[in-house]
Amino acid sequence: GVLLAGIATAPSTARAVAQARYDPAACLDRWADGRDVVGVGQFWTVRPLAAYASTNVQLLQVRDTFQTYPWLVDLGAYRDATPTFVVIGSGDVWTTAVEDSLGPPATITHCTGFDVYDYAGTSGAAVLQRDVVDSADAIRRERGF
Repeated sequence: GVLLAGIATAPSTARAVAQARYDPAACLDRWADGRDVVGVGQFWTVRPLAAYASTNVQLLQVRDTFQTYPWLVDLGAYRDATPTFVVIGSGDVWTTAVEDSLGPPATITHCTGFDVYDYAGTSGAAVLQRDVVDSADAIRRERGF
């Protein structure tokens, strides 16, 4: 009887598993709401989000100092980038609080496992662009690109 019950429910279980989708970036995509946006964050937080986020959401890896973290990245993605948000993972370690470096964000969106600090329209966006883009330019020059 147990075997027959298992066989009878297998198709619906298989459908449920197929329809369930691992999507760690769903909250980030909802926040972006179709806008073309560029943000930054630390390696272990932004790598999975970058893999699953919509194509209009670009994420750049940075150190806790907002200097480019050139590990497994295309440095060309940083050229002329205009980052306006910071993704802060629940396990990230920032030696200086993000708000101490960039000032208060325009908004903070809480997602499961990370928060989105939106600096669009604030002076923090200019600091992000300067620190991230300039540091990537310096790395490219050091490496002869």
